[in-house]
Amino acid sequence: MSTEYVATSTLREAQPVPEVIYSNVKDVVEQQQYLFETLWKKSTSAEEKIRQFEEGTTPEYFEVFTDRDREVVSQILLELAKSVRKEALILLPNARAMVRVDRLGFIAYIIEASQKGATVKIICPLSDENSEILKKISEQAPAVTILNGDNCLYGMYIIDSEKFLRAELKEPKAEKFSEAIGFTVYSNNRVGVDSLRSVFELLWNERKLNEELKIHDKMQKEFIGIAAHELRNPIQPILGLAEIVKSKIKDAKQCEFLDVIIRNAKRLQRLTEDILDVTKIESQSLDLKKEQFNLSDVITNAINDIMINIDFLRKSQRNAIKLLYHQPQDIFIQADKGRITQVIFNLLSNAVKSTEQGTISVSLEKKEDNDHVVISLKDTGTGIDPGILPRLFTRFGTKSFAGTGLRLYISKSIVEAHGGKIGAENNSDGRGATFAFSLPLIIQQDRRQETMAINTTAATMINDIEERIKFHKTKIKRIFLVDDDYDHTITFKVGLELAGFEVDTYNDSAIALSNFKPDYYDLLLIDIKMPKIDGFELYERIRKIDAKVKVWFITAYEVYYKTLKEVSSKSKEETVLDRFIQKPIEINNLVKQIKSELD
Repeated sequence: MSTEYVATSTLREAQPVPEVIYSNVKDVVEQQQYLFETLWKKSTSAEEKIRQFEEGTTPEYFEVFTDRDREVVSQILLELAKSVRKEALILLPNARAMVRVDRLGFIAYIIEASQKGATVKIICPLSDENSEILKKISEQAPAVTILNGDNCLYGMYIIDSEKFLRAELKEPKAEKFSEAIGFTVYSNNRVGVDSLRSVFELLWNERKLNEELKIHDKMQKEFIGIAAHELRNPIQPILGLAEIVKSKIKDAKQCEFLDVIIRNAKRLQRLTEDILDVTKIESQSLDLKKEQFNLSDVITNAINDIMINIDFLRKSQRNAIKLLYHQPQDIFIQADKGRITQVIFNLLSNAVKSTEQGTISVSLEKKEDNDHVVISLKDTGTGIDPGILPRLFTRFGTKSFAGTGLRLYISKSIVEAHGGKIGAENNSDGRGATFAFSLPLIIQQDRRQETMAINTTAATMINDIEERIKFHKTKIKRIFLVDDDYDHTITFKVGLELAGFEVDTYNDSAIALSNFKPDYYDLLLIDIKMPKIDGFELYERIRKIDAKVKVWFITAYEVYYKTLKEVSSKSKEETVLDRFIQKPIEINNLVKQIKSELD
């Protein structure tokens, strides 16, 4: 039996003589042997590092840190930032990570390195949380390039292509860097550095490509939006003057020719509006102007409108299609009335196009849960092509030679913006298809109080109407019209004068201002986008001359709507919708609106 002994000694404060332990216990022997070998290796490593330093070579190291070494890692990260000479590649795992390393002092050293000529690239999720730091970097070190990134599970710091720090993100919401990190690797291993640098460059190129695609997409949408708005301008005189001329001639053949012009002008108008709606949807700027209204009435009006269009557009089908709608009880919803009308009209138009003959049945049903309503349209037409069904409500989702396929996409977006759902399927009997959409429901209001209020004010209203009738019998309404487009001014002027108004028109806003007469005009119609003095400024100057005169702005550009809203809120006058006329508008509709306002 072999015997092993180990001897150790310790020097205690109370004993001048070392304490000696002599043992042959196996565990103790192995423990002491491991300790000795570790010290020996460190001694050898230290000697090797000294030798490499004297020879001008960098020693290779690969250090691993765990939770217990977090403060050490924080110091290493700062030393890395201080050591940047040529390049720093930084991947931050979340928006707060930038806040954490900024508190640590890392960002200040990176800014300093950039100011001295170093290349600094940062990939980091961007948000309000780190916006102030981004602003600081852009102001103090504009050469630093920062791309928006995705949240990830680790941070990466590569310095001068020589060393790297890779830290696991353990606590994403932590306030301090040392509290957020977990398992960390710090090394100057050539293979490791090159590998992580390649990963960073791949991420960088991907992010850069995404940013370029976003910019390109934004430019494309802006161009489409501008082009669509510009299309509105020539449509106005074509549509307006054609309707005016048609109302004056008696020759049936000439009227038929004008019908062709009017029909195609309206077709172009609808296409323009569809393109603008798609632009709004994809830029997430589709605003809803919600109000309470009777959905049943909206459906009835839409059916009446579509019947007029069937007669007008497809005379051969006048007696071939039957539109059925059994009006139920009044159902009130809180929604954008114009947009919901648009959805119903789009679905009805779609049904008419696919139905050569037969029936289109419309139903309105309140569901048992009493919190939503469903509108269904069932036709006996050609049905939906199975190949197109999965992408029916996407952009350009059509195989039809007539139409763009945008309206179903627009309808879906409008319904979903209201919190509803839309769908479609072919009918089980193989004839036609059914489209349906749901909308949130509000409880029908008790309208008895409104009726009482109307009755109590009836006498007052009658007296007021009589006074207005007397007033209008004695006074011609005068309109002050300013638009830099001559075709528009002549179109509006002819249409309004035929309706009995007196109209003064100007194509130059400066000349218009110099000729304005206070206490003379009943309404201003002012275009917004004009040279010299734009519509808003012209109105503000006119208000100083005549603060009582009413104004309606006319424009083809919806981008002015927000500015218009600000102007109306400052002037505290009538609502924006009452002061905004969107081109193109049919002259008859414009006349009706003006008469309603002034009467």
